[in-house]
Amino acid sequence: MQPCEQTNIMDEILCGREEYSSVSALGEASQLLYLFTKPAKKKAVKKESPPVPGTKKKRTHYLAPRTNEELETFRRQLLFLFPEIKKNTFSRSNIVEKALQLIMKRFQHGQDKGELLKILIDAKKT
Repeated sequence: MQPCEQTNIMDEILCGREEYSSVSALGEASQLLYLFTKPAKKKAVKKESPPVPGTKKKRTHYLAPRTNEELETFRRQLLFLFPEIKKNTFSRSNIVEKALQLIMKRFQHGQDKGELLKILIDAKKT
């Protein structure tokens, strides 16, 4: 075998020095390799399930901090006033969904058209 004069443990193992041919030396070398060649993180693959008719879709809508606080206060008041009703009935998303449905229904039937438009237009100006 060829004499090795290098201090790199991997080179010495590959050159065949006897003191590095033991199992413990190979274990040390594998630990060093692992530390310097960390495996790449696998990306989670999310399976797309086919949409079921009538189910909700996940959407994110941001609310102003004050609106968010008022929504939480309103939700807690509902929970306090109606303790016998299940908590998930008064979830934030359920409250917002039902309120939007009510507003859109009133708008489509000609009720509150002026008020809704005024609020939306005034909000756009500011």
